[in-house]
Amino acid sequence: MKSVWKIPVRTLQLIRLIDLGVSSSVASDPNNLTVRQERTKLKVTIDPRVELMSCIFHLAGNPEYNNCKSKLYMRNLNDLFVWHRYHPAVKMAQKLRKVRAISYDAIISIAVHIRDINSCIEIVPFESRPDTLDPRWQINEAREFLAECSDFVKDTDFKAFLIQNESQYETATTRLQQLIDTKANIDWFDEFFGTRNDVDFNLVISILNGPSNYGCRVKLDGRTKIYSIIGAWRVGWLGWGHPTFDPGDLSTVVHEFSHSYCNPLVDKYMKSFKTFGEKYFPRVKKKMKRQAYGDWQTMIRESLVRVCEVRHAMSNDGKKRAKQITNYNISRGFHWIKELSELLGQYEEQLNKYQTLDVFIPKIVEFFQNYDGPPKKL
Repeated sequence: MKSVWKIPVRTLQLIRLIDLGVSSSVASDPNNLTVRQERTKLKVTIDPRVELMSCIFHLAGNPEYNNCKSKLYMRNLNDLFVWHRYHPAVKMAQKLRKVRAISYDAIISIAVHIRDINSCIEIVPFESRPDTLDPRWQINEAREFLAECSDFVKDTDFKAFLIQNESQYETATTRLQQLIDTKANIDWFDEFFGTRNDVDFNLVISILNGPSNYGCRVKLDGRTKIYSIIGAWRVGWLGWGHPTFDPGDLSTVVHEFSHSYCNPLVDKYMKSFKTFGEKYFPRVKKKMKRQAYGDWQTMIRESLVRVCEVRHAMSNDGKKRAKQITNYNISRGFHWIKELSELLGQYEEQLNKYQTLDVFIPKIVEFFQNYDGPPKKL
């Protein structure tokens, strides 16, 4: 009698989710959004779009996408894609890095701007140049690249790779989900930045990204989907086990979500930050470069995001944890974090007056314009 291979129900669920464009520990289709997501039920997911782009740029040789800490994940990747390192999508990714400096968050940016890994078509029209798409992407090149990505999925059977790693995905999302359910306070974002009923939170793990984390957003149907893309930088059993997470990782989750709030505010007033940025960036340039912050504009964005980490810790974990985060950021070259945090403490005390950080941002601009703290040689 001929044997029949039965596909496990869990795997069938994953295949269906892949076809929708999102996979995870039973993740929701990102295109079917409720009017307002329950923030206290933030779902940790794996996003095939993120894994696809990370994989292609890994094969292309981008250093930041070649730091995966999971030896099992890398073994599976190398076994499946060893004969596809010269695929047109990979070759174009190499060209894009060389010519357009497509790297780091630019790669994640385009990932969240496509509908699914089957078609790789844009989720919002590129003609109008969405301000949420990283400016390094040229529209014609982006579309050409996405067409190659769609072929890559078919030519390499990329879905098989996702299914092969199902156990790692399941364990990683379950572990981070437990941490989120017991420790996270997503409502803090409304309390601190001001209530935004049009925002949907998406927390994604990318095992391939290792120590790298990203924050990005996309506007769709009158709503803003914000993403915190978390790498897996701790893997058990000397890299042969599964990713692990601890309460300290919540700061990273907050950091990446905060980018979607802070970056538009900073960019709106970027010219006003110019004097400070051009004056102080050369003094901390080496430290910033080691963190892949190549210009003063990025330094300013990171300053506001990092101080949000401090204020979140102060609100949820107490002064001791807030001080730890402050000192860490000072050691990373953000020498003004303590004073900036104290200023935002004043903002929190006067929420009845300011109501949202958008209203308070001129005070932050004034702070940087008057700041004269760090020594000339650091």
